[in-house]
Amino acid sequence: MGVGPRRPYADHGFLDLTKHFRGESDKNVWSVIVGAFQTLNRMSDQPWLAPLVRDRLTPAVQELGWAQRPGESELTGQLRGDLLRALGTVGDDVTCRNRAAELFAEPSSDANVLRGGRGDLAHVGGAARYEEFAERFSHGADAAGRAALLARAGRFL
Repeated sequence: MGVGPRRPYADHGFLDLTKHFRGESDKNVWSVIVGAFQTLNRMSDQPWLAPLVRDRLTPAVQELGWAQRPGESELTGQLRGDLLRALGTVGDDVTCRNRAAELFAEPSSDANVLRGGRGDLAHVGGAARYEEFAERFSHGADAAGRAALLARAGRFL
């Protein structure tokens, strides 16, 4: 019936329904699914949620990859960033966060990937990472980059 122990919030079958969207490529569909995962994550500590999120998001992330492809639409790039952020935060995916850290060190990376990666890195935070964000905010980022870093500052644990 699902991943892990009984899921009290899944009585209506929504979370089981999400397994049918693993290969989905529509940003609007994923916005609803990821939003539900994020809401459940904020409601309380659910040990079954991270494995479920990894199960649902990993196939789509693998299909999208970490780099923009020639001719790719802006919505596809945005979807990539959204899924990477959700995979690293709600999905608690260490591999995703490690790759995000590598890309954060390369500011020339795809803006959507950086957007998702900043959320992953802020989620696991720590004083050193916060200082790195603050330094980049003060000296290294353009206006859009500063706004993105500032938006993530409140997410540090």
